Amino acid sequence: MRIQHPYRQRRNQFREVGRTLTKITTVIRRTVVRSRRVLRSQGTMKTIQHIRTWLAYNYQVKLFSLISALFLWFYVVTDNSYEYAVEVPLRVRNQPEGRILVQSLPESVRVLFRGTGKAFLGLGFRNKRLELDISKAEDATLYSLTLDMIRGIPRAEDCQPVQIVGPDTVWVHLDQALEKKVPVIPRLLIDLADGYTQVGSIALDPDSIRVSGPKSIVQQLVSVTTDRRVFENISRRVRGKIGVTPPESDRVVYSAETIHFEIDIQRMHEIEMREIPVEAVNVPPGLNVLVVPPTLSLKLRGGVDLLMRIRKEEILATIDFGSRYRYPDDRIPASINVPRDVTFSDVHPKFFECIVERR
Repeated sequence: MRIQHPYRQRRNQFREVGRTLTKITTVIRRTVVRSRRVLRSQGTMKTIQHIRTWLAYNYQVKLFSLISALFLWFYVVTDNSYEYAVEVPLRVRNQPEGRILVQSLPESVRVLFRGTGKAFLGLGFRNKRLELDISKAEDATLYSLTLDMIRGIPRAEDCQPVQIVGPDTVWVHLDQALEKKVPVIPRLLIDLADGYTQVGSIALDPDSIRVSGPKSIVQQLVSVTTDRRVFENISRRVRGKIGVTPPESDRVVYSAETIHFEIDIQRMHEIEMREIPVEAVNVPPGLNVLVVPPTLSLKLRGGVDLLMRIRKEEILATIDFGSRYRYPDDRIPASINVPRDVTFSDVHPKFFECIVERR
């Protein structure tokens, strides 16, 4: 917005500027004329020497005159009256308890002020603000911004607001405040080096965070994600911190902005385990079933540290007695369950027979 100053003020300013420019032009013209004369008569070196002498002679008076002229010009200019648009912060007060803004309001409002230049200089140090009272706001309310909402400027001040430039209205949308706990989903991509494996899932601390904000937004959130990061050719345990992906709405707040993570990477290893008991399951009451042979052997593959901790009791080998009729020759394969992040192969024997005895 272009502000037009009163004609009289403009005229006085132009006159003052004109006088100053005339004086400067006269001094420059005289200096140039003298310099040309010296150059013609005594040469360049003598001219430089003459300028140095002129500047050095009584330089205190010259410097004082220059500073005084600048101060006088500044005093005259700041004593004039001006109109200028200033950004005034917008503050909300008396927000209803248990209610929260669904959308953020503008951070500031552009207000036209009128006053002297000196008053405008002081205006920058004032705690000026436009306070919006939303104690009576409904779910959606349109408010008009007026000059009487402006605070922090004394009435006796030489600089006063005269017009709201924009925005002159704001919509206030309120909703119930809601807080809930949601899990954190890591977006970490692991490219393992040859001969290595990941043991377990990615450990997060915390593995869930609290989310608070407007009910209409928070109730739709089922999880939050971390930033995306890629690790290449990994052959050892990885630890670090990673940021949580910011919410789409600036009215939603997370209880944590960073997450600690740990990824267990181990060298791939293989071991053989023998004499693992085989049990019959789904046996009707009154029957005693013996599995022949009673044990099996197999090979386990996984991280070296993980395999060293595995015991036979953690491997479950069973025969489903109820499914024996699906195998015409009564040779039934075993069902094998091993700990997480471990695979098995080379099961021996592969089939078993069941001997039934009545109790």
